Amino acid sequence: MSAATSPFALAAGSPFEKRRTSEGNEVPPLAPRSPSASVGSEEVTVPLAELKRAKADAAALSSTLDDADVESRAAAAEHSAIEERVAAAVAAALEAERARAAAEAEAAAAGYEKKLAQAVEEAVALEADKAAKAAGDHETRLTEAFHSAVAEALQREVAKVE
Repeated sequence: MSAATSPFALAAGSPFEKRRTSEGNEVPPLAPRSPSASVGSEEVTVPLAELKRAKADAAALSSTLDDADVESRAAAAEHSAIEERVAAAVAAALEAERARAAAEAEAAAAGYEKKLAQAVEEAVALEADKAAKAAGDHETRLTEAFHSAVAEALQREVAKVE
């Protein structure tokens, strides 16, 4: 594994990253993950405890990433469930509003029907009163004409007799 692809090379201050001396000379990186390695003509030993600690840190990081992935998926599922509940609540509110408006319109229509029926009854009664009055007036005129005709006929008969 190269120093660039080593998980330890990513951490700041990693023993595998390139370093420079105070004079600016580049110091070659340590060999990755070997308890002992040759650097030039020297042999460098990495303590086993440090390697075990690095391995444990990597395992803990991997476990943390797995936990974060599980938590992220659970949060996404919860978010979807919340969106579904909100959509259902909005749909229920819209349906309730539609039902309320329909009931209101039905009540208004029933009120108008009642007013219309009352207006028709009043118009029929008024027309009946007018017709009765007209009939009464006509009857009165007929009665007067009849009485007048009878009176004239009686006067003619009286005139004939005299």
